[in-house]
Amino acid sequence: TTIFKAAYGFTPKVYRDGLRLKEAKRLLKNTDKKIIDIAAEAGFGSVTTFNRFFKNATGYTPAAYRKRRD
Repeated sequence: TTIFKAAYGFTPKVYRDGLRLKEAKRLLKNTDKKIIDIAAEAGFGSVTTFNRFFKNATGYTPAAYRKRRD
């Protein structure tokens, strides 16, 4: 972790969370998959955890974010 942070300027967790958020956004924008399936594909163990993470990161629930794509 220390080596990773020294090399990249952030922790592996921050990096992983960024990747999961990017993938979730992509799936919400480009597919009609159910939110629960997107949560699983983005690496979340539960839809509740996914919803909380996504809202904290974007200010929107996944469903509200998806509606914004139109």
